[in-house]
Amino acid sequence: MSFGRILCLILAIIFTLLNLTRPLVGGDPAFVWGQVLARVGVPILFYYLAFRKKK
Repeated sequence: MSFGRILCLILAIIFTLLNLTRPLVGGDPAFVWGQVLARVGVPILFYYLAFRKKK
C-alpha cells in the first residue's frame, strides 16, 4: 500500500471511532440528517480512497 492509501485508511478508522462515540445533537430535523450524512459519508469516502483499485 502506498502512503496515501495508508493515510486514508487511518483517517477512516479515526473518523469511524469518533462518529460512534459522539451523540447526535437534537434540534431541526435537517440539521440532524446533515449530521447523520456527514458521519456516514466521511468514513465511507476515506474507505473508498483507501481500497479503490488502480485502473
